[in-house]
Amino acid sequence: ALPARPRAAAPVARPQAISAEALAKRVLDAPWTVRVLDLRERAACVAKRVPGAECAPLASLGQLGLAYASGQRDLVLVGAGELGETPAPARAFPGRVLALAGGFPAWEAFALAKPVPPAPGASPEAIAAYRLRAGINGALTGMKAPPPPAPTGGAAAPPKKKGGGCSG
Repeated sequence: ALPARPRAAAPVARPQAISAEALAKRVLDAPWTVRVLDLRERAACVAKRVPGAECAPLASLGQLGLAYASGQRDLVLVGAGELGETPAPARAFPGRVLALAGGFPAWEAFALAKPVPPAPGASPEAIAAYRLRAGINGALTGMKAPPPPAPTGGAAAPPKKKGGGCSG
């Protein structure tokens, strides 16, 4: 007869993280593949949110019937900050549950804040990343960002010939 050991509590499932960049691409390019739930207070959600996100404060999350959803779209949870664990009603969702890494502040910094242009001589990767952020920011805010600096070095493009009309 051995003494009974207390069972260790099952670890609470942490949702898989999705970056603000990956979420922006999915929301803008393939919105039918995600269902975004903003878990912040309703007033904050109504003021600013991820495009297409439903305002679903944590207290009302159980009323959405997530356990009965089809699970074909990924469920993305957006919190006021980093989500430490998947809320109980979302654990019943039959599909994949993701959480926005860094919560809404990460979304705001990536998609809503005006991106800073890269320095002259920046790498092609830095320029491409800036163009992506500037495009997303412009699409979401209606404000056009300045163009990235011209590449340095290499041969300059020949000047365009002026003139018009038909040549005969």
